[in-house]
Amino acid sequence: MAVNFEYYRVFCQVARSRSFTGAARALMSSQPSVTRCIQSLEQQLGCTLFVRTRRGVSLTAEGELLYHTVGPACERLQQGEAELAGALSLQGGVVRLSSTETALHELLLDRMDSFRARWPGVRLHLTNGTTPQALAHLRSGRVEMAVVSGPVQTGKEVKLHPLVRVEEMLVAGPGMAHLARKPLHLRDLAGLPMICLEPGTCARDFYDELFAAKGLNLNPEVEVTTADLVLATVQHDLGVGFVPAGLARPLVESGAVTPLRLAFSMPPRWIYAARVQGRPLSAASRAFWKHLTDGSEG
Repeated sequence: MAVNFEYYRVFCQVARSRSFTGAARALMSSQPSVTRCIQSLEQQLGCTLFVRTRRGVSLTAEGELLYHTVGPACERLQQGEAELAGALSLQGGVVRLSSTETALHELLLDRMDSFRARWPGVRLHLTNGTTPQALAHLRSGRVEMAVVSGPVQTGKEVKLHPLVRVEEMLVAGPGMAHLARKPLHLRDLAGLPMICLEPGTCARDFYDELFAAKGLNLNPEVEVTTADLVLATVQHDLGVGFVPAGLARPLVESGAVTPLRLAFSMPPRWIYAARVQGRPLSAASRAFWKHLTDGSEG
């Protein structure tokens, strides 16, 4: 039996209002129109749903049975419509994204702050990992977009939008601050105790290739999982290391670490916004993608 859903919506409103007139007012309709809808529904179902009383109308036994099922369903549908309207107007909605640590410190945290200031009703659901992990989350559909640091290798299904160049800083602890007296060549770094991220990260691949291009080997003294740990081990004079500039600046300003000068130009690295080609974004995610990519260097 294919019953017009509008009949059920009117039925639920009459049941809640206990009045045809009250239901018409709530639905911004007319009392005769509400009456016709209920009569049509009763004809299709083959039963009487309401009886008139001195105070309005009340449900029959059959009406109570129907409302027990249809009432919650109508409420869920109305809630869904309200949530959708809120998402489309950016009064609600969720943005699911994944990011690398470097992208967080160099760009994404600031962009998230400014987005939330403009659309406080939108929730930002963030996962953190390496570039390969973030892209895996993107391809699987766990997130709608990723913000990753290069070098990046993707297939044609992933669209990359360059945002900003990665700015990293070579820093040393108090016991090795004397290294800042003169610019350092790459061969100088090869002779120093280096602190690096573990193999399998894009940053580690980048520095491995940088040293190899000059016929040098990068043999770190310490390998850690995050840039925070690079900074922590640098402060304990276990070596020198490259970290995102945004993460290092507070410690440089406090004197906890010392920036070292380089006698060579670093090859460019970029932070990219990534999404799957042809996969539609939610209204909230479309707004965040625009906020993220507008004004970028790419």
